[in-house]
Order: sequence, then structure tokens, then C-alpha cells
Amino acid sequence: MSEESTLKKVEVNTSDLEFLIRAINDDLVFLRKVKLDMKSARRILTAHYDLLTMVFHAMGLKHNYMIYSHGDFLVFLLEIKENEISRRFNKFKRLRDRLIFRGETITPVEARIIISDIRTLTVSLVKKYLQ
Repeated sequence: MSEESTLKKVEVNTSDLEFLIRAINDDLVFLRKVKLDMKSARRILTAHYDLLTMVFHAMGLKHNYMIYSHGDFLVFLLEIKENEISRRFNKFKRLRDRLIFRGETITPVEARIIISDIRTLTVSLVKKYLQ
């Protein structure tokens, strides 16, 4: 672990982890039903980013870690040898920050491509680590 990391070892409450996994699955279903248009593209994309962070949080819990920050997600992903996922997540984070904090816009077509990438990653991580 990096010295700057704030990853904390924890005792995992299995009911908390089970709830988190149910919430992830529920959100995957819900987000697929939301209409994507010019007004909703930013919010739907950032909701998918938030869903991905929930997956990383659940993965951390399965490894007995409480993860508090974006930097910790990156450290954790590198620790479990998911270097490419760490790189992709960092790219999604930069995009999310530009949309939220710098007021950049995104078209529904652009958002749909990125959302598809995030959903694919989310589903594959759920299958690999949370089932």
C-alpha cells in the first residue's frame, strides 16, 4: 500500500456488503430505464460513475478495506493488479470532474458511448468480484 493511502482494514459486516451489492444491481436496472437526452446526459453519466465507485467500495469490503477517496480506489485497484481498470477509472473521474466542476457539456451520443463503457466495466467487475 502507498504511504499516502488512507485505505483502512476493517471487519466486514456481511449484511452491509449484501445491501451494497443489491443496491448496485438495482441501480443498474434503474439507470437503464432513464431517458438519455441533452438535459439528462450529464447526470446519467455521473450516476453511472457513482455506480462504478459503489462497485469499487464493495470490492474493497470483500478484501476487508474501507475505501474513502478516489486516490484510494486507484491504490486498491493497483494492489489487486487491476492496472488497466485503474487507468480507465481515472479517465472517467477526469471527465466527471469536467462535467460537474467546469460546466462542460456532453451530447447524448457522447454520453451513450461512455455510459456503455462504464456499464460494461461495472457488470464485468460485479461478475468477477461480487458474485
